[in-house]
Amino acid sequence: MTQFDKMTRATPSEPITVIHDALAVPAGRAAPFPPTHSVVDAVGAPVVDAIMFGIGKAPPPVVVDRAAFAEAELLRGRYMFGGMFWHHFGHFLFETLARLWAVDRLEGQIDGIVFFVPRRMEGTSPMHQAVFDLFGIKVPVILMSEPRRIETLFVPRQGCGFGGFASGTPAFRDFIHDRLWKVAPKGKGTKLYLTREGYGLKRGGYIAEERLRAQREAEGYVAYSPERESFEDQVATYLGASHILGPDSSAMHLVGFAVPRETHVGMILRRVAGD
Repeated sequence: MTQFDKMTRATPSEPITVIHDALAVPAGRAAPFPPTHSVVDAVGAPVVDAIMFGIGKAPPPVVVDRAAFAEAELLRGRYMFGGMFWHHFGHFLFETLARLWAVDRLEGQIDGIVFFVPRRMEGTSPMHQAVFDLFGIKVPVILMSEPRRIETLFVPRQGCGFGGFASGTPAFRDFIHDRLWKVAPKGKGTKLYLTREGYGLKRGGYIAEERLRAQREAEGYVAYSPERESFEDQVATYLGASHILGPDSSAMHLVGFAVPRETHVGMILRRVAGD
């Protein structure tokens, strides 16, 4: 059994690693040449549970010479490691939320959640904040683009990701269901067609979609533009739908989080795998 297989078989009672005097180093800043972001302990050894899986692969751990980061700012207090903070909606759902299953277990024990960012960001957007609000995240979110020492860092394992990790661990699935499935369903029994007409061809739309939409509407589907609606409205709409048809897109990531088992879901491929 590989480490990836073990991660996908994690249980709701899985442990959370606690690191005192942790050092978090963004990619490109650790010596001599790190292939990824690094979280290390007091002696510079990599924290295994902080490794971020992508497409079923894990980057090799990186040992960091802490002496090279003696001037790194110290973040005093107790924080939870959140992994990578992605602006893109689909990546945000599947990767940024992946460790938040641990928030309930750490309630009252942490002063905030720290994330790496791929590029400098001033803070969360209204979209990100709406998602955090619905999930009941009340502690501050800290985005790191520079190395920082952290007095105490709680590191939960990643609970979801792309590829074989998409189904999530039991702890992550419970977290998603406990939050999202409390939203009151909207439009019970509606057949939804998720349109991308509002994006246009330059942003992932496809040719003649208006004709495809018209054909679906003739079959009783209601066209729905997720990007025009609030996060909570999207969740409520998907929970109430009997059928959902749409292109492979970020909207489908949320569909995977917020549909009952009896809902019929169909996906229209915009591309073949690997393209």
